[in-house]
Amino acid sequence: MGRTTLIKSVAQSTHLYSMATLKFPKGLCDKMDFLVRKFWWNPHKNGNRLYTPVAWADLCKPLANESLGFRSFERFNEIMVAKLAWWILSNRDSFCVTVLQAKYSVGNNWLHATPTKSASFTWRGIERDKFLLTRALIIDQVWKLRNSMVHKGGRMKMEVMISSLRCREIEHRLSKVQSSLPSPSVLVQKWSVPAEGWVKINVDAALGDSHSSLAMVVRDWRGTGVLAISRKTKTSIPLQVEAETLLWAAQVADEQGLAQVCFESDSKICIDALHGNLTDSSWRIQSSLS
Repeated sequence: MGRTTLIKSVAQSTHLYSMATLKFPKGLCDKMDFLVRKFWWNPHKNGNRLYTPVAWADLCKPLANESLGFRSFERFNEIMVAKLAWWILSNRDSFCVTVLQAKYSVGNNWLHATPTKSASFTWRGIERDKFLLTRALIIDQVWKLRNSMVHKGGRMKMEVMISSLRCREIEHRLSKVQSSLPSPSVLVQKWSVPAEGWVKINVDAALGDSHSSLAMVVRDWRGTGVLAISRKTKTSIPLQVEAETLLWAAQVADEQGLAQVCFESDSKICIDALHGNLTDSSWRIQSSLS
């Protein structure tokens, strides 16, 4: 195991910083792989002829696959440069990334933009490896489609996968546009006590795949907690869940004999329906709020 340790800690680690910033030529990576292979199989003899009972690609597999976990210099170099490309794509807070983005005018469509002809050696390597990110998105969608078929009995629909890829791309572009816009001012609203002699019931709901959770908190005009309970419901439609939460809160208030009650919810549609004409609201909440 001595040679294994030397290869991992010296031969394949010395160039770590350079491989993380520069795209090495394929010929150089192949030569470095050959030197490591020679040290592993035949370190005491001269010449280029080696007896290799196991393929080098098999020795570069992970330890979990009962291999030695060596690295292919070319593949490792691609991964490290692709990581730098991802930093640029995701606007990482780094001085290096900021300089590269400003120098080469990185825009929202950088993944599909034509590579810059006059660029540094570092940037040319990043331009070549940025396509790994596109391939990674495709592999991610293929893997999710495979999981859907195997575990959920779904059917393969290429149009769904292509549409999902386009949505991912649009989502990324919009995120970059939004991140470049100034942050809007946020109005923070604090909870306020009700009028003297009244109680306030705050309600909310959390949606799930097959059911939802309803919750309410009752506090008096001093701000003292009176009641806090929750329960589940089989409804998973957002607007209907909010309406059922208000209905449940009204029923609890009636059971507790609360006469002067103020209801507070984050569903503006439901609250407007209670204050206005219920017939103009969605049919999903009319039965609950009538």
